[in-house]
Amino acid sequence: MRVLLLFAALAVPAMPVAAQTKTGTSTATKSTTTRAAKTTRTATPVKSVAAIPAEPVIELPVDGKIVLGNIMKMRLRSLLIGSTMTYDEAVTGWRNRSQLVAAIDAASYRSLPFPAIHHEVVANHMFVVDAVAVVRGATAAPIALQ
Repeated sequence: MRVLLLFAALAVPAMPVAAQTKTGTSTATKSTTTRAAKTTRTATPVKSVAAIPAEPVIELPVDGKIVLGNIMKMRLRSLLIGSTMTYDEAVTGWRNRSQLVAAIDAASYRSLPFPAIHHEVVANHMFVVDAVAVVRGATAAPIALQ
């Protein structure tokens, strides 16, 4: 029975949407008209948003000074005891925060003077590894940044 209804529905010629009129109050006519009205709406144009190219995030110090957490501040201040370098001088001139933290770690774990490492890295533009080698008195020639 269902198969016959399917074939009968497929055999009925389809009328264009504009030719359909509301002549009676039957439910079939109402649903057809409602569907026709929904399908004949004009599409509103979608405003395309231009893709903004993603810029690389660069970690830059604020006003030339790198902001450290409380623990790193205490470690740095303990390394500056007995020297003429102030805390503000110690946190300025670095390329990024990780370079400063590496210098603090190297100075504290190897018992090296932090102001000497600071001078080699900031004034002579060396890597932290090379600056530690120079301060330790190693014979390896350091590689300087250009």
